[in-house]
Amino acid sequence: MSVVETILVFVVAPAAVVGVMALLIWGGPGGTRAPRYRPGREWAYE
Repeated sequence: MSVVETILVFVVAPAAVVGVMALLIWGGPGGTRAPRYRPGREWAYE
């Protein structure tokens, strides 16, 4: 393999996978979650 192919396989491809996973984890819609329970407040989310 050439140097360019080696860099593509061992650097760019794993970085792309990590980037896609990060977008799926942190880039998703944040407003669709149910409200969190906070200690001391009543539970009214049934």
